[in-house]
Amino acid sequence: MLQQLITYVQANPVFSVIYTAICTIIIWLYKEFKMMQEKDNQKKQNRIQKKVGITH
Repeated sequence: MLQQLITYVQANPVFSVIYTAICTIIIWLYKEFKMMQEKDNQKKQNRIQKKVGITH
């Protein structure tokens, strides 16, 4: 299976460039969404702490 993929990529360099670009974009988007989620969670935590009266 892996050998077939390697052979295909060597025979079609355009495919490998497109595949690499798509994978890079997917990884970048995952990291961006993860960072957005972490910021949102931090904001929620800060709001809850303010309501309870606990500050850091």
